[in-house]
Amino acid sequence: AVVSSLCSGFSNLYSSYKKHYYSKKGNHFWPCLVQSGLVPPHFGPENDQDCAGLETSIGFTDIVSRCTRTQSEITNEEFDEGARRLRAKLIEYNPMVVVFNGK
Repeated sequence: AVVSSLCSGFSNLYSSYKKHYYSKKGNHFWPCLVQSGLVPPHFGPENDQDCAGLETSIGFTDIVSRCTRTQSEITNEEFDEGARRLRAKLIEYNPMVVVFNGK
């Protein structure tokens, strides 16, 4: 079972290119997640898929899966459709905690 789900608004170009969440150098996401104790000390962007197998069972998803430079490039219709898909995922996986991260 997914204990927590981390949701971002959209995938930026760099993370999409690297195929890992929060992979841009200087992003504080992974150091903060490590400091929280939810993931092992050596975890970074390349371990995003490994998080589901941890005791904390963290899943990642985007509300809008299309990658863009900025959130302003995403239409309201894309957000509405993404919200419907996210709701379905949350019902399916039923995480104990849902965290939304983004600007």
